[in-house]
Amino acid sequence: MALASAGANVVVGARDMDKAERNLRGIVEVEVLPLDLSDPASINQFDLCRLGVHSTS
Repeated sequence: MALASAGANVVVGARDMDKAERNLRGIVEVEVLPLDLSDPASINQFDLCRLGVHSTS
């Protein structure tokens, strides 16, 4: 929250997107992307999304 309040663009990786979005609601400049650290494909997809190679939808 402090980083977002200071104007930083914050990216949160989350396994449970609904829970993350609920908990981060109202904080500006926070982007939530799917990420399951136990799944290498999920890690690769997160990285590609951050690079703008693939959309998150």
